[in-house]
Amino acid sequence: MNELIDVYKLLGKDTLLAMIDEFLVEYEDKIHAIGSDVTHLNYDGLLDKVHNLKGSIGYFKTDHLLKELEQFNNAIETRADDSIKSSFVELKDHMSVLTTELTRIQSEITYHW
Repeated sequence: MNELIDVYKLLGKDTLLAMIDEFLVEYEDKIHAIGSDVTHLNYDGLLDKVHNLKGSIGYFKTDHLLKELEQFNNAIETRADDSIKSSFVELKDHMSVLTTELTRIQSEITYHW
């Protein structure tokens, strides 16, 4: 997440904090909605939500998650139901790591920068 230092230098502390805060506030609803679409195999809804999530995490330079979302997207497009379900489980785990890291960074920026 050292790339966030570049974002910080470019946009400033308040903007970076606002971006992190917005992501953390919206994350639970987004992941819940994706989970619901996975359960119901709502392919169109999944494609829209995955696209939206890509945009949300793109700010944080998480190339590994963007690649994972691209694979998830491919599974959705090919309607590979088993891959969709397993990709979602992995995605949730990795997104949890991201939210933990962003929460830590948010605290660090707030109190130490």
